[in-house]
Amino acid sequence: MRRYPNAEVVWCQEEPMNMGAYFHVQPRLVSCMLAEGLPLPVNGRINYAGRAPSASTATGYGAVHQQEQAALVDAALSL
Repeated sequence: MRRYPNAEVVWCQEEPMNMGAYFHVQPRLVSCMLAEGLPLPVNGRINYAGRAPSASTATGYGAVHQQEQAALVDAALSL
């Protein structure tokens, strides 16, 4: 992380926010950033690009999945 001090850290995952590794990895990435003296995001959390929290792992509709997938990729690359 020291090589890219101005890089914006973004966690991207296909699973809904409450089912993937974000909540496990997020505090560890923050600890690494603090240890390296790197600036944290304004809210103190790593930016998240992925599906919103959900009770199910998928929508069940192909068209909705394609829309969610496109939005996920767009969010990950435009943050």
